[in-house]
Amino acid sequence: ENPARWVDFRLFMERVWANAYAAAHRAVREAYPDVNLSFTNPYKYNSLSGTNFALWLPHEEVLLRYCHRHVMDRTRSWSRAPILSWFGYSRDARQCSGRNGFTPWYMLGPLWRETGRSRAVTAAAQDLQRGIGKLLQVAEPEPAEAAILHSQPSMHVLYAQAAMPLGKPTNAGYERYAASDEAFAQGLMRQALSYRYVLPDQLTAEELQGVRLLALPSCVALSDQAVDGLRAA
Repeated sequence: ENPARWVDFRLFMERVWANAYAAAHRAVREAYPDVNLSFTNPYKYNSLSGTNFALWLPHEEVLLRYCHRHVMDRTRSWSRAPILSWFGYSRDARQCSGRNGFTPWYMLGPLWRETGRSRAVTAAAQDLQRGIGKLLQVAEPEPAEAAILHSQPSMHVLYAQAAMPLGKPTNAGYERYAASDEAFAQGLMRQALSYRYVLPDQLTAEELQGVRLLALPSCVALSDQAVDGLRAA
């Protein structure tokens, strides 16, 4: 009835997986210092995906991401590395995809050199390089007025609470976490409040300076340290 050990194991697995990627990253960079690396196709997070964006992002110079709100907002909250998004699944130059339907890694070579496909996209996206497109690229965003707490342990607890009575995997717990997260984000957007994601160990007065509102979407498993940080903030 107590999922604590299972949750600890999932968190341990995510850290081992991220450390393995970091070790591969270090090995490649030692041999090829100019190479920019990304962990490809981490398009979502849930209790069985092994995905923990906060652990991966420090080891990526390029971010290959799907343009999902929950992915992009977390990525931009924790990293300023350039993003190469998925451009679609068609087989023409406008979608910048390959013969197998989708190959966004053909956009740039490992040494950040352009390819034929990236040149085609650059030519088709001139409006993004001028006028208001250029202004949006170079403008510094205003400090976030709100923060959303991302709690990986809470996501795992909710998953376990839904799956254990059934004795088999179910997405119901994760979907509860994701729905709460999405509701807070959409509510903040409707109120025109800028926001970013914070982690439990970032709940400090310094980190939350200027934040007027802190959202806790389905945060059912927080450490004593995180709770103390909430009280102090």
